[in-house]
Amino acid sequence: MVMVDAVPEMMEIHDRMPVILRPGDLDTWLRAPADEAFELVTQYPFDQLVIEPTDEL
Repeated sequence: MVMVDAVPEMMEIHDRMPVILRPGDLDTWLRAPADEAFELVTQYPFDQLVIEPTDEL
C-alpha cells in the first residue's frame, strides 16, 4: 500500500492515508514511466472523502 501524509482534517484520526487514484488515473499508474506515475502520489481532496470512524483502534 502506498501512503501519504493525511490531509489536515484527518490528523485526529490518523497521520497518514492511502493514495487514492481516480478511475481515469489507472492507466497512468500501471503503464506510465515511474516519474509520471509518481505524480499521482498525492493527498486525496478532503471534500471528496467519506469518513466513517470506528470505535476500534
